[in-house]
Amino acid sequence: MPTSNVISVYHFLKSQTPLNIYLLNYLLLTGRMNEFEKVFGRNAQLIVLEHLLLTRGTTTYLSGIAEETGLSHSSVARVIEPFLELNIVKELKLGKQIRTFVLNENNETTKLLIQFHEDLSKLFTV
Repeated sequence: MPTSNVISVYHFLKSQTPLNIYLLNYLLLTGRMNEFEKVFGRNAQLIVLEHLLLTRGTTTYLSGIAEETGLSHSSVARVIEPFLELNIVKELKLGKQIRTFVLNENNETTKLLIQFHEDLSKLFTV
């Protein structure tokens, strides 16, 4: 495991509950961590990005992303903002208060991220 991933794992373990530590160790030992986590470590922004890549074409909302990723609503709200600024994600408003999001597959950066994610998945499944 690259040094940066070891450091990321250390910081994750340092601040988590015993159950989360157990789960992370299980994932590391069984090789069930996803490709992004293996390469870049684990943080909320990458978790949300990978979730959006895996569910592309699907419109979702902050609470849905939070529920499906295990992150808090506030963490998802915080990390989705840079994706909106870069136009990687499009926001669609339903009424006055409901915010929905969809991966902007027409954005050149998004296209590169999709291709990178697919290529990385192929490398780790060989």
